[in-house]
This record gives sequence, structure tokens and C-alpha cells, in this order.
Amino acid sequence: MNDAVQNLLKNDPASRLLGIKIHSVDTGQCQLKMWVNESMTNGYQVCHGGFIFTFADTASAFASASQGEIVLSASNQIDYLAPAYLNDFLTAKAHVTSVCGKVIYCDVKVTNQSEKLLAVMNAKLVNKSLAANIKDNLEGFK
Repeated sequence: MNDAVQNLLKNDPASRLLGIKIHSVDTGQCQLKMWVNESMTNGYQVCHGGFIFTFADTASAFASASQGEIVLSASNQIDYLAPAYLNDFLTAKAHVTSVCGKVIYCDVKVTNQSEKLLAVMNAKLVNKSLAANIKDNLEGFK
């Protein structure tokens, strides 16, 4: 198991709150697992899209971290293709598709226990040092 990813999960209360588990990690890719519990369902009795988004976002961060990078999400585009239901066992498979300087691009697929494709995400992450520089530069606009 990749130490950087293991440490990231250890220090990530949001992922632990959702019960996200690391299934596998290799350089530039990871696979996470998560059960849909009752607190994740909405008024339509399906998993709220925000939880699937968070699950996919976490997978992209862990795949990027597996390369030794400390990253933050800059933007994510997600398409929901089918609903997840109470007690579904979800898998998020993420792989880094490109690294351009301090910007990392990652694709994520979320499936259920039947391997039905539920969502796809295209993620753009930035090296934490770049994110800090952007924040510092924005201070002058206040």
C-alpha cells in the first residue's frame, strides 16, 4: 500500500466519516470502496449525488497522491449515469491521465456491486504549493 495515500486517508476525517476504504493503489491510480448507508439517501430514496461526487473526488485525490504529490482539487466535472441505492457497494476507480507541470488530470469511474457504471468524473487537481500561490495572489483583490 502506498504510504502517501494511507497517510492521506488517516488524516481525512471526511473520508472516514463516509466509510471510504482503500481497495488498491498503484502509481497514478487507486480503487476505493464505499457502502451507501441510510444517511446518504435523499427524498427519492437514492444516494444523494453529493456523496457520489465526494467519493469520486476523493479517488482522484488519492490517485494523484500516489505519485507523491500533495494536491487540491481545482475543478471537477461529473456526469451521473444511473442512481445508487441504499446498501449498494460502490467502487471508484481513478487514474491519472496527464501531468502538466503542477496540474494533474484524473478520470474516475464509479460503479456499483454489479459493475453498473453510475458516474464518471473528470478532475483537475493542482499541486498544493501552486494552490497556495494562487490564494496569495488573490489577497490583493480584497
